[in-house]
Amino acid sequence: PAVPVPRVDAEGPADEDSGAQAEKGIISLVWRTKESLDTVDISRFSMELFFLDELLWGDDCAPVAKALLESGLGEDIAPQTGVDLSCRFPTICFALRGAARKDARKLRAAVRSVLEDLCGHGIPRGDIERTAMAFDFNNREIKRPDGSPYALVLLRRCLRGWLYGAKPWETLLFRAEFARLRRRIEQDPSYLPGLIRRHMLQNELCSLVTVMPSARWGRRRARGEAAAVRALLAGQGRRRAVAALERMRAFQDDASGDAKASLVPGISVADLREPGGKVSLRKLSVEGVPFFVSREPTNGIVYFELACPADILPPADYPYLPFFALAVSQCGWKGLPWDKAAALVGSTTGGFGASTCTMHVPDCCVPRKEQEPETGRDWLVFSFKVLEERVADAFHLLADCLTGTDFSDTARLSELAASYYNSIKASVVPNAHIFALYRAVCLLNHNKTVDEIWNGVSSLFTAEKLCRTDAALLARRLRSLLKRIRQGGALMHVTATAQGAAAVRRCLPAFIGETGLHAPLPARVRADSQFHALTKLPFRGRGEGELFVIPGEIGFAACAMPGAPFATPESVADSVYAHYATHGLLWKEIRTAGGAYGVYLSPNSASGCIRFLTYRDPMPGASLAALEPLLRAAAEKPFDAAEVEKAVTGTYSDENCPLTPAAKGRREFLWWLCGIDGGMHRRRLRQLLSVSGADMQRAAVRFAEAAAMSGKKVVFCGKSLLSPEIQEMTGKTIVLPL
Repeated sequence: PAVPVPRVDAEGPADEDSGAQAEKGIISLVWRTKESLDTVDISRFSMELFFLDELLWGDDCAPVAKALLESGLGEDIAPQTGVDLSCRFPTICFALRGAARKDARKLRAAVRSVLEDLCGHGIPRGDIERTAMAFDFNNREIKRPDGSPYALVLLRRCLRGWLYGAKPWETLLFRAEFARLRRRIEQDPSYLPGLIRRHMLQNELCSLVTVMPSARWGRRRARGEAAAVRALLAGQGRRRAVAALERMRAFQDDASGDAKASLVPGISVADLREPGGKVSLRKLSVEGVPFFVSREPTNGIVYFELACPADILPPADYPYLPFFALAVSQCGWKGLPWDKAAALVGSTTGGFGASTCTMHVPDCCVPRKEQEPETGRDWLVFSFKVLEERVADAFHLLADCLTGTDFSDTARLSELAASYYNSIKASVVPNAHIFALYRAVCLLNHNKTVDEIWNGVSSLFTAEKLCRTDAALLARRLRSLLKRIRQGGALMHVTATAQGAAAVRRCLPAFIGETGLHAPLPARVRADSQFHALTKLPFRGRGEGELFVIPGEIGFAACAMPGAPFATPESVADSVYAHYATHGLLWKEIRTAGGAYGVYLSPNSASGCIRFLTYRDPMPGASLAALEPLLRAAAEKPFDAAEVEKAVTGTYSDENCPLTPAAKGRREFLWWLCGIDGGMHRRRLRQLLSVSGADMQRAAVRFAEAAAMSGKKVVFCGKSLLSPEIQEMTGKTIVLPL
């Protein structure tokens, strides 16, 4: 019998004029496991939960995800979906985005129906193999999530069990535990259905949660904050409250904190080594197609990239390329429906798809561009990662995708368009500082303009337009793009061990012959103005800057100013000074005193600019206005030896961060596409270790002078933060299709 499920209804931020879009939100079905982590075999228990998570809704072709996407109850799978083992009682969540509140019970019934069908009729073998491949691959692959060291990944695995009484190494023994899981699945057909029944179908610890956007949320929050302030003042009086605030500011200004911080162990410049090692990238040719090889210890995994020039296309096609990259591997091919193709990909590879990237050649590297015409171009990159023993199968898949995709499944195309729009829409507020930066620098050079078209808020407007486009018309455009992209030729790159690279080399002649590949065609000649036009958005008002109103009660700001050119001693000193300023004066004035969650000042010497941005900033206008006076005052201050030491070691750690083998190989390939060689990076690190206080002083003067010439100012903020100051410094107001 069905277990009664309590209902939880909540609201989140939305604009007053969000209209019909506020009628849809996220509906989640959440189970709390009956078992706590201190009463189970954690290695087995966590393995089972993660396997169920990947099996049931790990991708769009997983049974629950596919059924719900096809049900019409929502638009795509919400990012809240997954297993959380960070608490004593783990939770399992399935969430659908773009769903109506009235359909919450229907969603629960649909999920239950799929789970019951799996338990009653059995789990398809293909789904089990797809999940097993994902597990094996994820364990073999060396990853650094969010840039953190791989050692932390391993330590977190230890912590999962150690916190609840297990020995630290027990939750590290993945392969042995996974082998036991596979045996249980093979020997007992009722094993996986039994887990589904226990943790979901027969689990009364379940909630149905709806979160809908509402303008009321912001009003209630503002009233609540005002009431809290009044209560605080009433309880202790204005005089005591002001005195407490002054004590806090005095504490923030207390210089003795620096002396206490010096007691924490650290490293000195003398402890740092000059960079060594060699770039492993080699350029070869197979059947006339350029082939780059990065030999790295990848633990038996092959990373392959096929870079097709996007700049053979007219500018009008550029806005469609990110969606093309999403759809080309998810619509099926050669008569194979999308879900069958996705299942085949999932059981063969650890990742398969396409992406866009644009490369910029610094001025000092222009002579190399004349020798290597493929540098400094725009690319559409097809890629896969696969175990060495499955390389041939992966190339067959890629060939079928390139030669057999026709985008004829218009229903799937509509699903993908909705998912694409929702993903960008959901990322705007959390990443508004990045979107603001794209806008601030989008006219700086071709690379920055294309970045805005492909990754900035311009892509949000494109995504909204795609959702309104007739699917048959969209399919014709995508077919045309694929045909012309194939005709444009390609570069090839692999990161692998010697054995993996040899396996790729053996497959390439047949792959090239089947797909008709050749060396890249030259770029089409286009005027910058044609690309600039693609970044123009509908606006109100007049001015150089831009203001974007977003849901919520927070703000973000960005601007850019001139910086030193790439590969010069000045650019290295600028990086050291920017590190000092970000973690010193800007941190103190804008983050600590001003309340912003983050503030960043970072040079991009390849484009000759210095970028300033703030994150979750309650006063974005004040932060922009404070930048020039702060830098001007700092330029008059000399630097002592301790400050230089901290700035240099901190910058060195940022620029010499360890990379995974896959990331190292890809970085070398991208450097080549930008006309940069590894020797430049090593020289830069050597120069970094010799930066002096006088170098930093000169950089401080340059920053102060550059701040007076800062260009377009961009602000993203909620309506409650709007002020005459912000509107005056921005001028244009742009309404986002959120």
